[in-house]
Amino acid sequence: MKALIDTNIVLDVLLNRQPYCQDAAKIIVLSEKEIIESYVSASAITDIYYITQKEYNL
Repeated sequence: MKALIDTNIVLDVLLNRQPYCQDAAKIIVLSEKEIIESYVSASAITDIYYITQKEYNL
């Protein structure tokens, strides 16, 4: 199965956003175990960088 991982899924895990973090982490684990073939769009990468940088005040 192929899946496009939404920006918010990645952010939920990186920023430990409750109550979504645990469900989002399960999706990431499925990808790590190669049960699903996951992708993240190029524009999502820049959004994730911007939001995490803003959150951590880097």
